Amino acid sequence: MANSTVGSDDYFAISDLYASQAQAIDEGDAVLYAATFANDAVFKASNFEIRGTQKIADLARSFYASSKTTQFRHWLGNFRFTPQAPTTIQATFCSMIIATSEDMTPKLTRMSFVTDKLEKIDGAWIITHRLSEADPRRRADLDKPPA
Repeated sequence: MANSTVGSDDYFAISDLYASQAQAIDEGDAVLYAATFANDAVFKASNFEIRGTQKIADLARSFYASSKTTQFRHWLGNFRFTPQAPTTIQATFCSMIIATSEDMTPKLTRMSFVTDKLEKIDGAWIITHRLSEADPRRRADLDKPPA
């Protein structure tokens, strides 16, 4: 197993980056959301791959615009930060998107497993590459024919 020790200052800085990112996309702040990524960052998911903060901001705007009657909340957890080099960390975590409708009923709408590459640039951590994959169990269910 690789050395998974991350200093407390880095741990809290990266945790704050993720909290800012989740709150930004949920509140429609596409500029702040995109600012958590490097200018040439890659964001890859099962149904798309985009590069650069402009396209990442567009993705955040589109997500927020789709939520006119539902409030979405991103919940990130089960973090593992693994140093790759003195200024590079791999972060793996679970991302859940919870929808709350007008009647205040929460519903889990998406669960993904995310692997990010973070680089420390000018003293600040920033995401340079993201891979977001569907929950493997759910993905297997989707491949089965309906009963």
